[in-house]
Amino acid sequence: MKKILILCCSLFVLTACENRLSDLELKDEVQKHMEETWNAEGPLVKIDTLTLTRESKESDKYTGILETTEDNLNFRYSVDVSYDGTSFEWKVTQLRMDPSALTESIKVSMRENFDASIKINSLYLIRESDSSNKYMGILQTSEPGGDFKYDVIVNYDGTNFMWETIPQD
Repeated sequence: MKKILILCCSLFVLTACENRLSDLELKDEVQKHMEETWNAEGPLVKIDTLTLTRESKESDKYTGILETTEDNLNFRYSVDVSYDGTSFEWKVTQLRMDPSALTESIKVSMRENFDASIKINSLYLIRESDSSNKYMGILQTSEPGGDFKYDVIVNYDGTNFMWETIPQD
């Protein structure tokens, strides 16, 4: 009986001495590190939400979703975190932008590439199908020569996009 009591006390001491962060504490630490990393390197990134789920009780791997606001655009990322009880590493991978964020990103790109005298009035995009990387749309502009409409073709692979405008008759 004495040996069982000593063994139980030893197990209690070993488990009580573990300094592993709880899942919530880890999420908070990862979020804090992300904010410090991104905001030290460039424009302000606001983390809207971060969710992390541990793969299993025995696992050192966590996965989740990160939602941010960057330059007034919303982005979603998948998140992978490794945590050994002492230190952690994280990696994010951008997920496909939602249509409104893609449209706004394309408008920003167009403004950067168009002559300053061209004003974008509207841009409407529709994805060809759920499995397609191709979007079709209409761009309306005000230019020194009047108002114009263009057909727009966008190829978006989930990370990068290329757009082309074709004047309507």
